[in-house]
Amino acid sequence: MKIRYGYVSNSSSSSFIVGVKAGKLTVEHLMEAFQVPESSPMHRIARDFAETMYNLADEVTIERLRDNWGYEDSVSLEEMANRGSKEADLLLKGYKVYQGYASDEGTQGAENYLCRTAIDYEGETVYVCSEGGY
Repeated sequence: MKIRYGYVSNSSSSSFIVGVKAGKLTVEHLMEAFQVPESSPMHRIARDFAETMYNLADEVTIERLRDNWGYEDSVSLEEMANRGSKEADLLLKGYKVYQGYASDEGTQGAENYLCRTAIDYEGETVYVCSEGGY
């Protein structure tokens, strides 16, 4: 039997996908998905959460999708979508797609919460999906 001495990490991480139809991703796109009115006492928390997601998100390209899924250059977006890539499916539907990763290791607040919370929203111009962790 092996015994490990010292620090053992039990961190969590989660990925998320954001699709926008109108221009580049903004914090306001994410606020639309959260549907928290400015008059709500939760508005500031929702904005912090949206800003965190915005800062963690990178635009998805076809090349990045191929790298992430391990596909050769000959694999089309249609094939990737048929094999389960939500990012490819959104690109085919005309969305500009962003993907991000959140980790609770050494972080607090909104990023930590993102690791544990599922988000599923599809509006007319914004799509947000995160399965959460744990």
